[in-house]
Amino acid sequence: MGDLSKNLSRHEMACACGCGFDTVDGKLGEALQNCVDYLADKTRLDIRLDVRGGNRCREHNDFLRELFEESGGKSGAKTAVESQHIYGRAADVKLFVRSTGEQVTPRMVAAFFENCGENLSVGRYSNRTHVDTRTDGGKRWRVG
Repeated sequence: MGDLSKNLSRHEMACACGCGFDTVDGKLGEALQNCVDYLADKTRLDIRLDVRGGNRCREHNDFLRELFEESGGKSGAKTAVESQHIYGRAADVKLFVRSTGEQVTPRMVAAFFENCGENLSVGRYSNRTHVDTRTDGGKRWRVG
C-alpha cells in the first residue's frame, strides 16, 4: 500500500540525490493509479507500478544532463533544462504482473495515458513510459 494512492508511495517519487524533494502533483498520482487500476481490470491480473524516474531537484537534473553530455550518452540522462521532473509533475514508469514478473508492454501503458482524456504528455520509450502533467499537455514523443 502506498501513501499517495493504493500503488504509489511518496518515497518512490523522491529525487535520487537524497535531497528530500518528494512533492508529487496530484493529477500525476491520480493518473498513475488510474493506469494500474485500468490495466488490472482489463487483464484480470494484479499489476505492480515501478517508478523508474520520479522527481529531480534542479541540481540533480543538471548533473544528469552534464554527465550524459560528457560521457557521449553512456551515462546520466538526456534531460531537458526545464524537465517536468523538477516540478514533481513527471514520472518514468514500468508496470509488471505481480505473479509472473512479466512487464506490461510500454506500448500498452502509453496508450492508456494517451487515451484517458486527461491531456497528459506521454513519451514512449522501448523499455518504459514517461507521463507528465505539464500545463500545455498533450505532447507526444517516441524514443527507440
